[in-house]
Amino acid sequence: MGSSATKSQTSMSRPQVIEALRYEISRPPAMAGQRLINERQLAQLMGANRMTIRRSLDDLEKQGLVIRRQGSGTYIRKIPGLSPCPKNYMPIDGPICVVDESDDQPTRLQPDPVKQQLTIGLWGDMHCTSAPANKLILSGIKQRLVDLNHCLQTFDLEYAQDGTTPVEHIVDELSQKPCDGYIVTSHMVSRFLDAYQQVFHRDSPPLVQVWPGSVLPTYEPLIQSDTQQAIERGTLTLAEQGHKRIMLV
Repeated sequence: MGSSATKSQTSMSRPQVIEALRYEISRPPAMAGQRLINERQLAQLMGANRMTIRRSLDDLEKQGLVIRRQGSGTYIRKIPGLSPCPKNYMPIDGPICVVDESDDQPTRLQPDPVKQQLTIGLWGDMHCTSAPANKLILSGIKQRLVDLNHCLQTFDLEYAQDGTTPVEHIVDELSQKPCDGYIVTSHMVSRFLDAYQQVFHRDSPPLVQVWPGSVLPTYEPLIQSDTQQAIERGTLTLAEQGHKRIMLV
């Protein structure tokens, strides 16, 4: 890691450090789950007081961007939308995350990827309808996220005259509420991909398609209801209600 950034910068204030750290975390090759270099190294490279670095990282944790673990370090929880380089700031000449564990201080507590809390965005109207298939799939999604300690983010929907959600509206929502990954209903996939590319300038989002059954699936991976399970549950329910002859249509 170079130290040219330190030589060309005066001591940074806390707001400046927060803005600079958000910028550094947002640019490649930084990724969610990676551990940042330690506070001493950050202070040296950014030309800031170590206590300012510490308090700035605490602020970023409150914003949901990093996770601070006693005895282990600071880990990136979420990559914010790419923002322009702060005024009068020289980007760090080198990676902001630990590349070689042997060159850094010993890690006494390794991160558990399963325990990393992610925010998953649900794109579609599944949470707004009462259709049994939608309710069944949505219930499964919510329960699985709870089991893994993740969060579900829903979005405001807007409909055009043709009944579809305009790409422009999806762009606005994605810009305001970026997530770690997305679950998208099948009829919105193409417009979501268009909007995602406009916002993040990437063609391959972390996306899983949900197929309630109304539109043929066009994107993988895919979540869909288990038809056999639905038949068994329905048959059992009707049998418990005393019905003797059950027709499957």
